[in-house]
Amino acid sequence: MRKLEKGDVDSYVMKGLLFENRMDNDAHVGAWVGPWKEAIAHYRKALELEPEHPEANRLLAKAYWKGSEHEKAIKIIEKLILLNPQDAVLYYDLGDHYRRLKNYDEAIEAFKTSITLFNNIKKRSKEDNSRLYMCYRNLGVALKELKRYDEATDAYQNAIKKLNFSKPISPSSRKH
Repeated sequence: MRKLEKGDVDSYVMKGLLFENRMDNDAHVGAWVGPWKEAIAHYRKALELEPEHPEANRLLAKAYWKGSEHEKAIKIIEKLILLNPQDAVLYYDLGDHYRRLKNYDEAIEAFKTSITLFNNIKKRSKEDNSRLYMCYRNLGVALKELKRYDEATDAYQNAIKKLNFSKPISPSSRKH
C-alpha cells in the first residue's frame, strides 16, 4: 500500500462529497446512514493529512449536521471561527446547531453575530440574502421558544423584509 501524500487531501474531500451527494439525492433520511458515515470517514482521512484544511472541516461539520451529531459539528465550527471570525456563514451554522440542541441562548447569540456580519457585506449574493433571511427566521424561532414573543415578532418581521414582502405584521396581530 502506498504512503498517502499531502496532495491526497483533495481526493479524500472529493470522495466525501460524492457520498454527501448520495445523501442529498436519497429521499429517505434512514438511507443517509451509510453514505453519511462514508463521507465522514473520507473527511477525517483528509484532516489526518491536513488538520486545518478549511473545506474538509466545513464539510465534516455539514456531514455531522446531516447525521444529527450537532455537538461534534459545533466543535469543528468553533475551531473554524477562530481561524475566520468574520465568516457570517459559520455563525449561522453554529446557531443552527445550538437551536437544534435547544440551546436557545447560544443560538440567539450566534444568529445575532451572523446577522451583523451579513449586514456588513456591501454586496450580498442571493445565497447570502437567503442565509440572512434564515438567520432572522431561526432567531425568531429561538426567541419564541424562550417566550420572548415581542423580540421573536421583530425577528420574523426582519425575515419577511429580507424576502421583500410588502405587508408588515401589525403589532395588534401578535399572539402570545
